[in-house]
Amino acid sequence: MGDIFFDEETVLQKLEKLRDDKAVGADELVPRFLNVIKQELSCPLTILFHSIMAGQSVPDDWKVANVVLIYKGRSRNLATN
Repeated sequence: MGDIFFDEETVLQKLEKLRDDKAVGADELVPRFLNVIKQELSCPLTILFHSIMAGQSVPDDWKVANVVLIYKGRSRNLATN
């Protein structure tokens, strides 16, 4: 992962794309709140991401995912659904 590069401006651009009307994530933070503090948050997030890319450990919470099945309207037994 050493070839991945990003800077504070890139992180800020990604934070600016958050939509206020979306639901909270696994961290239980409302996107509207993140949008309000995006200027203050971009630097610490950049430092955190750089330390992870430098070979330090990934936080355990980031290794856990909540997977939810979304059915497309047909039978739940079909593999293509």
